[in-house]
Amino acid sequence: MIGLPDPSALEEVSNEDLLSLIAALRTETRLLRAQMEPADTRRRRMRNLILSASAFFGGLIAAPIAGPASAIFTALGIAPLINSIEEDSRRDNLDRLLRTQHRRIVDYLPVLERELSRRGLS
Repeated sequence: MIGLPDPSALEEVSNEDLLSLIAALRTETRLLRAQMEPADTRRRRMRNLILSASAFFGGLIAAPIAGPASAIFTALGIAPLINSIEEDSRRDNLDRLLRTQHRRIVDYLPVLERELSRRGLS
């Protein structure tokens, strides 16, 4: 992650460094967007989580009726459910971090562009 200078210190940054910083931040935003999980992948992951949970809890409900076979399938289904939950949590945390970094840069770019305008470089 590229460090963002304090807006009050931008006057001390050279024109060349300011242009380089803007280019680097635009590249960084493209890289962050590329790492973010697409909506269709997120939906597929959520569907797998719901299917795993449904199968597990359905097996629990059916166990008294269907007998030991249902209990065995329920016991075997807990590992995929736990894996789905862990994967979902891990990916959500990563996406939250990426989106926070992306938003921070996107919100800062106008400050740099105003400084360019102030210098008559835009």
